Amino acid sequence: MRTVRRHHVLGVVGLLGAVCVFSSGSARADDWISHGADAAHTRFSAERSGAAFAAASWTFSLPPTGMTVSSPAVADGFVVFGAFDGVVRALRASDGRLVWQRKLGDTIYAAPAVDRGKVFVPSLDRKLYAFRLADGSVAWTKEMGGLEMASPIVIDGALIVSAGFPERKIVKLDATTGQTLWVSQSSTLDQFSNTGAAVAADQVIVGANGGHYYSFDLATGALRWTYEATGIVNLSAPVVVGNAVFMLPGGISHQLHGVDLGSGQALPGWPIDLPVADPDIAGVSTSRQMSVSSLAAIAGRLIFDIRVD
Repeated sequence: MRTVRRHHVLGVVGLLGAVCVFSSGSARADDWISHGADAAHTRFSAERSGAAFAAASWTFSLPPTGMTVSSPAVADGFVVFGAFDGVVRALRASDGRLVWQRKLGDTIYAAPAVDRGKVFVPSLDRKLYAFRLADGSVAWTKEMGGLEMASPIVIDGALIVSAGFPERKIVKLDATTGQTLWVSQSSTLDQFSNTGAAVAADQVIVGANGGHYYSFDLATGALRWTYEATGIVNLSAPVVVGNAVFMLPGGISHQLHGVDLGSGQALPGWPIDLPVADPDIAGVSTSRQMSVSSLAAIAGRLIFDIRVD
């Protein structure tokens, strides 16, 4: 008989140098338009809660089949999220009232993205949907060929998204029409990708299973560099801070990686080993895995959550 113990750890790692936050350019300060808030995934907002925020608090209850791991997108007065029941819901941000909902063909894992009056939602039914934010009407749908778990990222009127298992490609689409702008070469990714890309300057950085990370040219999709870590990556998205990219693959890996944005080479002193608590029960340890969050960056710090199984 095997006993499994789980330990949750909130990690904070200090960084040297200034933090440079890249923005998608079109969002208001109080908008959280996609996974990670901005294209670089810094998860930083200048907004602060106060008395008015507390007075307007609300809750929205999901049905038993509507559990969710999807982060919401908040923009233009709407809160939009997907759930395991395959329903994408749009709530009024001011009071939590349901404005519209749409049933998709399968489960929704990915966080939606909002850009210029549309909300983009990937689904395990192998499609990427574009709905009009105001009323939920369909603007366009795109067959992606894979099980869509990666959150789309919006940048300058375009979407960056993984095609999903079993496809091994990254796609850039026109956000207005869904037209394909470029597709990475199918032989580039060693495995499929489930994670949202980080976009900074003229690069797209994305992780794929097996601990692989790739940089593509934002304009053309040409491969810039690759970085080989260990672990699984799965849903953990990288974050860009200044001229560096930080990555937390998880799985069998107990390391946090930092690489130069331009070259993809490891920064001096990186990767670093993460402290992991010793087992708190007697017995023989047979394996140790880490489930990890995406990274956040603020004020020269990286913030993340890990669960040790």
